[in-house]
Amino acid sequence: MDIFVGILVFLGILIVAALFVGGWVVVAVARLLARVLTGGRSDPPLPVRLPPPPQRLICAHDNCRAPNPHAARFCRRCGRPVAGRVGGRTPVVRRVAMW
Repeated sequence: MDIFVGILVFLGILIVAALFVGGWVVVAVARLLARVLTGGRSDPPLPVRLPPPPQRLICAHDNCRAPNPHAARFCRRCGRPVAGRVGGRTPVVRRVAMW
């Protein structure tokens, strides 16, 4: 009886595998036919538009020169005040409580 169940399980696994492989073959043949019927043409991929890079302020200290966000008042690396304006405007000031 155990051998009969083992054979049934084995045949079931073979049938499921055959269905998966058969489905893959059907899809591959359909793609091939579509490619042949359309002459191998496909729509060109759409160009990817990247967002503009954020404006950065560079630390004025020669040994640091770290990029900082345009709203920064102090350098994130060395802590010195960041001098400069971005686009002719004063950076926005954000204050954070430090414990």
